[in-house]
Amino acid sequence: MDAVFHEGELRMQMLTGEVLSAEMNAPMIMPRVMRAAIPFLASQSLAVLGYEYQEEIWCAPLIGRPGFIGVPDPSRVRFDTSQLYMDADRTLLQAAADLEPAGSIYLDPETRRRYRVNGVLARADDGQLEIRVREAFGNCPKYITRRSIEWMPEPGHADPAKGGRELGAEQISTLRQSDIFFMATNHPERGPDASHRGGNPGFITVVDEKSLRFPDYPGNSLFNSLGNLLVDHRIGLLVPDLKRRIALRLTGTAEVKFVSQKELTTGSGPRMVEVNVSRWEETAFPSAASRLSDYSPFNP
Repeated sequence: MDAVFHEGELRMQMLTGEVLSAEMNAPMIMPRVMRAAIPFLASQSLAVLGYEYQEEIWCAPLIGRPGFIGVPDPSRVRFDTSQLYMDADRTLLQAAADLEPAGSIYLDPETRRRYRVNGVLARADDGQLEIRVREAFGNCPKYITRRSIEWMPEPGHADPAKGGRELGAEQISTLRQSDIFFMATNHPERGPDASHRGGNPGFITVVDEKSLRFPDYPGNSLFNSLGNLLVDHRIGLLVPDLKRRIALRLTGTAEVKFVSQKELTTGSGPRMVEVNVSRWEETAFPSAASRLSDYSPFNP
């Protein structure tokens, strides 16, 4: 049986002095979907998948009617693409055709619940997408902005030809105003992981047109994402812009930077992730309306 943690996760746990906390939380990681998580997944409209495409790491959303996510058995999570409000990204479909490893996260901002499933992406016999589960586990509600989102079948006004290697004014504005984004990282043997990051608006700092950084706030001590970055520097981000009804997709590389206690400022954590953007593009994010209830009380 494989060890629960790989070398990058173990190193991060040692560097941060959180080995014991990680060992206590390790039993939450299971090789199948928990029975209690099945109705939660079935009620969700949003899934975010992390995967590799042409040697880059990307995040892509799947958004559809509640019920489009199903669990035929605890070893598989299936996505009914006929129930999607927007077409699945072509690179995601290609990754499924190639049986690429993938990570996924399912987030309900209204209840601050989330669940993660990692495994292998595939096309099911009936043409649907599915993830064959390698590991699955829940996350705590920390740093999730509580809001209700009304989804709709019509996509936002994203220009598929819009993209580049340097961030423009609109993209910088999206990043600076964001209180949520999703992140994909990768391990060479275990594959990608998808996770959520949240904070008060401004927690993402845009350094220039090619780089940004964000703090890593205290969590469950597993360090799945940061552990991956110690082994593989590639990263993918998905940053929703609910006002514009689009999501900004970034791919690039990242490094974990430790800051001293003396350097800590409000809004910063004991670790920062510095991202160098290789490419960006925009995708539809079909939300009709959203109502913000409150920011997480755990936000610095």
